[in-house]
Amino acid sequence: MRYGSPLISDTLPRLDRITPHPQDETLAATHHSRDNGRLGERDNWTRAASTGSP
Repeated sequence: MRYGSPLISDTLPRLDRITPHPQDETLAATHHSRDNGRLGERDNWTRAASTGSP
């Protein structure tokens, strides 16, 4: 929330002035849950785990 809230607050008022650009598909990445094993110790990352909150 520390970063998301300001990002949305700053972006929404300017949304009609943002020019969309096509995504460069050669730079695109997709993550599938079946690849979670490749994350090593990060495979069970959750917000609660990272902040220590329930």
